[in-house]
Amino acid sequence: MEIRNIDETDTEQVADLFAACFSAEPWNEPWTSAAAHSRIAPMIRSETCRGAVAIHEHKIVGMAFGQVEGWINGNLFLLQEMCVMPNSQRTGLGKMLLDFLIEEVADRDNIIAIYLLTNRDVPAASFYSKHHFAASPKKIVMGASVRSILNAKSA
Repeated sequence: MEIRNIDETDTEQVADLFAACFSAEPWNEPWTSAAAHSRIAPMIRSETCRGAVAIHEHKIVGMAFGQVEGWINGNLFLLQEMCVMPNSQRTGLGKMLLDFLIEEVADRDNIIAIYLLTNRDVPAASFYSKHHFAASPKKIVMGASVRSILNAKSA
């Protein structure tokens, strides 16, 4: 197993991996490779993108990436996407990817904190908890349907 930094040439395989992982349990989302590519390609192309891929037998089987964000006394890192092929989960690969990525960005980008978004009742939440992440006591995630905002404005 090789773990290395992500680069733009990985985009197609990362998109395929993303679609395969998030179409499966527990997410069951209707991702296609094309839709995943549309989401992931601009993120990977960004100059602030940092990430890692795990390669087994010339195929990407895991990935983790996100963006460096400027902050007051250092930088933050938003871990945007992380996944491991279902048949490679629970092997320690996720921990290896996360450790590699954190070690890469910590000093290089003066990262003082890392944050992410995930669903509460999925294995990912307990994975991140085991690796020193915790729900913020101060912050919440808020969202709204664009249609509901526009409808409220016109009412």
